[in-house]
Amino acid sequence: EGAGEVCRALLGKNPPWAGAVLDADALNALAAGRLRDPLPGNTILTPHPGEAARLLGCTVADVQADREQAVLRLAETYHCVAVLKGSGTLIAAPGGELLHNAAGNAGLARGGSGDILAGLTAGLLAAGLKQNRTPAQMAACAVWLHGTAADRCARRRSMTAMLPTDIFADLGEILAEMEL
Repeated sequence: EGAGEVCRALLGKNPPWAGAVLDADALNALAAGRLRDPLPGNTILTPHPGEAARLLGCTVADVQADREQAVLRLAETYHCVAVLKGSGTLIAAPGGELLHNAAGNAGLARGGSGDILAGLTAGLLAAGLKQNRTPAQMAACAVWLHGTAADRCARRRSMTAMLPTDIFADLGEILAEMEL
């Protein structure tokens, strides 16, 4: 089955879970209108600028020219938390809440880094909802952890040499320091 069919099955009315993180092909299916509307509550979108442009029906240049407006539009249009990846990752929630993350570096532009962020976001969302945390809080936490681990990894290996999987060692150290 294609991503659209899988997403329709998983994101139908009354899904059996408390939240969802949409990334990659799920975002493409959403942009193409192949998902039911509205998305389940506690959904987080994690697009890069190209995916954000498809979701908003504009160009990447439009997204990059006003990243704050783009991420706020995503949150309002899709009634969920939106994480606009890239230099200075932004997190927005419906209603205008906007958070800026300064952690992270160009080493995260490598393929697979977004997958790590999506998985980390999903795990934190699941845990956070059980603690009455908001999806925006959990998305911000995931983005910060991901970026901070990448910054440490770059110091250890360099931005050029680091691979997405290298981030896990640094992420583990950060969590251990926080006693999580």
